[in-house]
Amino acid sequence: MHKTYLYIFFLLLFLLAFTGCQKKKEKPTSLPIENTTHIEEKNTPITTPTPTPAISTSLPTQKKVIPTNTFMLQSLEDNTRTITIKENRCSIKESDKAITILTFFTTWCPPCMTQLSYLDDLQKRYTKDMLLYAILIDDPIQKNTLKALLLQKHIFCFTAYGKENAFLAKKIVTDLQLPKNFSIPLTVIYVKGNYFTHYEGIVPIEMIEYDIKEAQKLLQ
Repeated sequence: MHKTYLYIFFLLLFLLAFTGCQKKKEKPTSLPIENTTHIEEKNTPITTPTPTPAISTSLPTQKKVIPTNTFMLQSLEDNTRTITIKENRCSIKESDKAITILTFFTTWCPPCMTQLSYLDDLQKRYTKDMLLYAILIDDPIQKNTLKALLLQKHIFCFTAYGKENAFLAKKIVTDLQLPKNFSIPLTVIYVKGNYFTHYEGIVPIEMIEYDIKEAQKLLQ
C-alpha cells in the first residue's frame, strides 16, 4: 500500500514537470511590441508638404459669371458705369468723351495717390474731351475712409469701388500682355475707344499731358 502511494506521488510530479515545459514552449517567439513599432516607423515613408502656390496680387482667383468683356463699375456715390473691353478697345455706355483714362491704384501706394492727384487736375483742364476713371484694386480700405481720403486730397474724379474692379484689371492686363504682378499705378489711355498708350508705375505728369494733347489731334 505504501508503494502504491509513492508511485502516485511520482506520477503527479512527472505530470506537473511536463506541463511546465509545454507552457514554456508556447511562449511567443516574435519581437516585443515596442521593437516592432520602432521598425514600422523606420519603414514609413516621409512625405514633404506641398508648397502653397504663390498668389499674385490684384487679380481675382474665382471665376467670373457675367460676360468677360463687360464690367459694371460702381462709384463711391453708388453711380454705375458699364465698361466694355475687347481687343484693346474700350467703350463706356454712359460716357460720350473721346478720351478715356483708366488708372488702377491703391491707397497704400504713395506714387499711386500722387499720380491720381495729378490726373484729377488734368481732367479739370481737359474736361471737354477727357474723362478719368480711378479704379481701386487690392485694397481693404473701407468705403467711408476712402471717401474722406479723396476729399482731403481734393480728388473728385469717378472712383470705382468694388469686387468688379479686379476682374476689369485682369482683363486689361491680359489684353496688354502684362505680367500678373504688374506695376502700379497702371494708367491706360483710349482715344475714340481705341487703345492709345499706357504707363506702368508713376511717370512725369508732363508726359501724360503731352500724350493727351497728341490724342486731341486725332479728334480734329
